[in-house]
This record gives sequence, structure tokens and C-alpha cells, in this order.
Amino acid sequence: MYRADAQYNWFTGMCLVGANCTDADFMPRNDNIYADAIKPQVTANQAAALKALYATSTPEFWIAVAHANGIYDHDAEFASYAEKNQVQLAKVLGHKLTPQEDFNRELEVAIICCLLFIGFIGVCIACRTYKFNHSQEN
Repeated sequence: MYRADAQYNWFTGMCLVGANCTDADFMPRNDNIYADAIKPQVTANQAAALKALYATSTPEFWIAVAHANGIYDHDAEFASYAEKNQVQLAKVLGHKLTPQEDFNRELEVAIICCLLFIGFIGVCIACRTYKFNHSQEN
């Protein structure tokens, strides 16, 4: 909950320089990985920082930077470098799960699957019981 205690977390937040940053922008938000898969749990300032960060990994960004620096005849090379850089950064910055995190995720999925299976069996039994009871009344 406190930034000082978050020093060992993989990711503790971000905010663009010049933005009206708040303490919430620098707090970890990793409480639900499934919610993050649907919609990332980020503040408005974090979303703006992520948008700017993603823009720097595009070939268009690097070609524009090259043009701003007076380099005009190497667009294909810069586009190629940008694509290679995206792959390399994904490998370097990707968060690898610890064995405990991996086990916890698998356990959550197993529990959810079991509950869904039990619910499915319950619905099947309820449907058969309903049909059986109503077929005897006729």
C-alpha cells in the first residue's frame, strides 16, 4: 500500500512528466490478473503514460524521429529496427511468474472449472427432475 514497501515489486506505476500526478499513479495494481486481461486496472495518468510508451515502439515513431534528426533515406531500416526492438523489449520486460504465482493461477483455474462443472451437473439434474416430475402428472 505504500510506495516505500513497493520497492521489490516488478511494476509500481507511472505518470508522464508534467501531468497532474497523484499517489494512486504510483501504487501497484496487480490485485486481479483476470480483470487486467479484460480492462487494465490503470488510472487516467497511467493510461496516458502507457499510450505514450506504446507509441515509442512503433516504426512510425522511429521514422519520425529520424526525419526530425535529418535522416531521410533509411526509413525501411528504422522500421525493421523498431520491429526487432518490440520483440526484444517484450522478452526483456516481460514479467515471468514465480513457481508459486504459476501454481496459484493454475489452482484458481482448477477451482473455477470445478465450480462450473458442479453447476452444470446441478442444472442437468434439475432439468431431468423437472421433466420426470412433469411427465408423471400427464
